[in-house]
Amino acid sequence: MTFSRVKPGGYTDDIDLLPAAELDQLDINTSQAVDGTAGGSFSPSSALQFGGSGIELLGSSNIALASRVINRRQSMAAFTSAPTVWEVTNPLIWQNLIDSSVILQMPLDRLGHGQVLDSITVRYNPNGGHGALPAILPSFTAFRVDNNGTQTSLGSITDPSGDVPTYEAIHDIALTSIAHTVDLTLNNYIITFVAEQGANYVAAAQLTSILVSMTVTGYTEY
Repeated sequence: MTFSRVKPGGYTDDIDLLPAAELDQLDINTSQAVDGTAGGSFSPSSALQFGGSGIELLGSSNIALASRVINRRQSMAAFTSAPTVWEVTNPLIWQNLIDSSVILQMPLDRLGHGQVLDSITVRYNPNGGHGALPAILPSFTAFRVDNNGTQTSLGSITDPSGDVPTYEAIHDIALTSIAHTVDLTLNNYIITFVAEQGANYVAAAQLTSILVSMTVTGYTEY
């Protein structure tokens, strides 16, 4: 709400007195006003709405938020040096065709500048028919890549499945506790994924989605 005028008709010099009730209301209104100089913490009972020319942030200021966690799916764009090893089957689903160590490189293109990257979760759907767990289970590594092309690992994870039924059910492979502050002015971000290999290999495993979890404390131009 906005403050109503204490005396809508205004005051006239040497005629109108300032009664205690009106002075008290002026004091209340002032105490409830937003301090545009010193700032402060405010808890309005309803949303603040701005029309007209809106709000302009000057200088290098950004919008701060109370810390919160958001989850964001990635686009599933990918690159491989061997299309005979990896192919797109259904839209945005990558399928492994051949027992090979060739990586699938996938950009993390939906991150937020200044946000803390907490975890990356790959959704994986192996094919059935394994007599035992593959000799080499699928894995991925996350990297930041600077403008000189230098890759720095943010961590890696191998599929933790401990038995065939667990492995053959569609499941998550999650890299957690990354705790990296994203800087899009200096880095690109990728994961490199390697499918199962070796003894007990079965073709046609699918990589179906990538989900990142980030701690957010503000909004920026990014």
